Amino acid sequence: MFSVGECRFSRFARSTIYAESSVNPQDMLFLSNAFAAEVEYNYIDGGFDVKAPYSFFAQMPDEVKEIRVDNVPLAPSRNNEYLIPAGNHRVTTYKEVVSFSTHELQTRILSFTGNLLSVSYGQRDVNFSYESDGRALISLNRKPTSLKIDGKEYPFESMKGNDCFSIYLPDGKHYVSIVAGDIFSYGINLTSLWSITGIAIMGSFGVALLLILYFSLKLIKRKYRKPASAGDGVVENEDGLTGNHA
Repeated sequence: MFSVGECRFSRFARSTIYAESSVNPQDMLFLSNAFAAEVEYNYIDGGFDVKAPYSFFAQMPDEVKEIRVDNVPLAPSRNNEYLIPAGNHRVTTYKEVVSFSTHELQTRILSFTGNLLSVSYGQRDVNFSYESDGRALISLNRKPTSLKIDGKEYPFESMKGNDCFSIYLPDGKHYVSIVAGDIFSYGINLTSLWSITGIAIMGSFGVALLLILYFSLKLIKRKYRKPASAGDGVVENEDGLTGNHA
């Protein structure tokens, strides 16, 4: 089972509604789930097919470590939530992270108040199209260093949060390219990942060689072991050592 939550507020245009005591504080957490009422999904083997008129967050159970949207790996944002773009998609879930995958180092969208129509993630960049009735706020896991909207440089100011960096995007329908982080930090992270990978591979290779050597010696000892004579009083133990009776 998983829960679906819709993160956009632009569908209600620019309006603020306040009704005292009409919604209990403990029920405020379920508003995003109510906004996602138009999302349709069907369970399949190893995942589900989804049809959504707007983007939404799918919160997976703790045992799900990774998903693929149309066979493209997608790492979680917060609380094991995954941002799924609007449209028809096939989502495949995995209970184990694919070993030595670099997609966890990618720049990721943590939250977005616009309607995400499509998205693709690179190692340091994220490219997506969206629509919004008002200006949209997007939060990323890394600090943005470059922003292009419809192919043109766009001025922006990055706002640092507790675990994210946020910027404003203009209203309307646009295609956005964001580059985040710096090449030096990314190089360190990538080097660390492959160093760990190399250490793990070499360790496994070393253990395999030791096992091969051990069993090879056991076979050689058995093949060339000299049998003891019945009357000479020589005893040979299991390790191939010999001795005389007292």
